[in-house]
Amino acid sequence: MRCRQRVSLYSTVQRKKKNEVPVLPSAVFQLQQQIDDPNATPEQLVATIKQNPILAIEIMDIARNMKRGVYGNIKTIEHAVVYIGRQTLKMVALMGAIKAYKFHTKLYTNHDYWLEALLTGSIAAQLVEKFAPALSSEEVFLEGALANIGKAIGAIMVPKEVDAVWEYIRKPNTACNWYDAEAEVGASKHTVLGDIAAALWGLPPTCKRSITEHHNLNRILLQTTPTLSSLDLIATAIPLAHWLLADSAQISQSILQRFAKRTDLDEKELDQLVEQLQPLRVNVEAILADRAKEQKKAS
Repeated sequence: MRCRQRVSLYSTVQRKKKNEVPVLPSAVFQLQQQIDDPNATPEQLVATIKQNPILAIEIMDIARNMKRGVYGNIKTIEHAVVYIGRQTLKMVALMGAIKAYKFHTKLYTNHDYWLEALLTGSIAAQLVEKFAPALSSEEVFLEGALANIGKAIGAIMVPKEVDAVWEYIRKPNTACNWYDAEAEVGASKHTVLGDIAAALWGLPPTCKRSITEHHNLNRILLQTTPTLSSLDLIATAIPLAHWLLADSAQISQSILQRFAKRTDLDEKELDQLVEQLQPLRVNVEAILADRAKEQKKAS
């Protein structure tokens, strides 16, 4: 069934007009090549980024999200490049390009998507520091922020379907999580759309796994694994993000229960964890507000 759906979705993409297909800008490809060139200097990387003002704004935005707790300290592209490092910059540039895409939906907005995405990434990164310090919080942040990229692809490629899902989950009598709502309204699965994007854009395997498997209870938070993986933390961060957003219908209690069991948290301690995560929402909302102002100036 999944293979047939994938083929159908690829056919849909091929039928779309070229300007509707989310294609990465040439500046991103140029930057990726420079990052892989050991002779390229940080000054050259900065110069390439500055050729695309919107991309520069997005990279600054993401770098500030990654530097949680000290928001506002990153004020220049030069500082952002030094802080996040060359290899992480590859993923940041890709994410920045994606953030610049225009949604074609009428109900589900770019802000709706990125508030959840950046909050998920921020929560996942904080979970790394508390429960899996051997992992890279920067990499987990990026993987978490891209875990639901299929929703953004849907908002570009099949906007009517995404609006139908969004409307369905917002109604009190049909409120449920996004994945179940897709089945109810007959929409394309965001995990499949995200899988296609991951393949087209060359996302790393761990990122692709988070995109395709974060709803798969047969793969996440298993008692048989000795340590928590990035997928475990991202799958947990998603319902925690909905908790912070007061979106109770989309909170997966089964995932949170599994996480609490894996980490030996009782109900009170889980509530305390959520309380500690509250400032992340304020931080993300402030950065998105600044982003909107900067984009307005750039245009």
